[in-house]
Amino acid sequence: MKKQTLMLATMLLSGSLFFVSCSDRTEKKAEDTAASAKDDINAKADDVASDVKEANDEAVEKITEIREDTKEEIAKIKGDFKEERAEMRAKMNRQRVALDNEIERVDGKMDAAAANEKARWRKRKTLLEDERRELNASINEIGNDTKRGWQEFKGDVQRKYDKVERDLEDNN
Repeated sequence: MKKQTLMLATMLLSGSLFFVSCSDRTEKKAEDTAASAKDDINAKADDVASDVKEANDEAVEKITEIREDTKEEIAKIKGDFKEERAEMRAKMNRQRVALDNEIERVDGKMDAAAANEKARWRKRKTLLEDERRELNASINEIGNDTKRGWQEFKGDVQRKYDKVERDLEDNN
């Protein structure tokens, strides 16, 4: 019986050592796995942070590029607008001179006209003077481009210009 007890005790001792050493190995393996997982997570976090920084840098670069392109376009539009406005002012000033010349011509016709013709020339002169007042108002408004849209203003002036042109051509 001693032999059996001794054998049983040896087996129990061996088994417990086996389990203890196995659990130490398992614990070490678990620690290594956890450490490896932590390293992997830290590496992935660094990769993500790097990707986010890179994407942010690209976005900032793109925004800066768009801002510069926009500034250039605005400067071009302002330049075109100023040039177009100057051309419009010159065109209107030439028409004002033509109106003044026509008014002088009508004055001469009125002075030389018979009494029955003077009323017709007076009416023509009044029409031309009204058109000159409208033209002068439009010339003065060219500087106030913020009050209403430039395209609308330009269209109004062009219609007035065309009307005066027709009036000047009709009564020559």
